[in-house]
Amino acid sequence: MASPRTQQKTLLDLARAGDAEALQAALASLAPRATKDFFAEKPLHVAAEEGHEEIVKMLILGGVDVNGKNEKGSTPLHFAAQEGHEAAAEELIVKGADVNAKDEDGYTPLHLAAFNGHRAMVEMLIGKGAEPNAKGNGGSTPLHFAAQEGHEAAAEELIVKGADVNAKDKNVADGGKPNPRMVKPLDSHGYQESAVAATS
Repeated sequence: MASPRTQQKTLLDLARAGDAEALQAALASLAPRATKDFFAEKPLHVAAEEGHEEIVKMLILGGVDVNGKNEKGSTPLHFAAQEGHEAAAEELIVKGADVNAKDEDGYTPLHLAAFNGHRAMVEMLIGKGAEPNAKGNGGSTPLHFAAQEGHEAAAEELIVKGADVNAKDKNVADGGKPNPRMVKPLDSHGYQESAVAATS
């Protein structure tokens, strides 16, 4: 019988490749609940990151914890949101994923979707209950991230859904300046200088 480490690598590789048939066979060969107790969430993180919706569904049905966290405190939904995989993210949420889960930096899946400019993902997450003004450990909100990276569509979606354009984070307190690309779009929503989108 393969060692636990070898079994784990096999599951990770199959989840990444999206090989549903082989993954099903691998899951069936494991001891009951092993996917939850030993392998925890990692194959599910990989499947979510790659956007393999069917693999996500299969792993959850196989017992993997939908809200399991990796060594950095990230859940599978963080990974799906970061990459903009809406179908995988929706499957996770339907199966009980916490839309406001925070990683070790205090960031939610919405923070990561905003940082990467995934407007549709931002819309979907908020529609499923994500908090638009959630703050990371340094006070950054999803809007700070969208504005800092110059993602106007994502920023607009956040603002329409209630994001505070004048929320302050640590960068502002330390004297950071707003991202010049975003000042004009934010102005139309009541933005006040030195309140949002600071860069270090």
